[in-house]
Amino acid sequence: MWDDKQIVIETKVIDFWMCLQLPTLGKLTSLKTLRISNMLHVKYLYEES
Repeated sequence: MWDDKQIVIETKVIDFWMCLQLPTLGKLTSLKTLRISNMLHVKYLYEES
């Protein structure tokens, strides 16, 4: 069950070979670690200002 009070502090995005872009991660304000690997087609991450 998902509780809206839970926070995400770490996420891994690995082996998404055909992925061209990633969603904005700026709304994950508690995120401390982001690991991205083996995503050859992603050119950049969009950062909200």
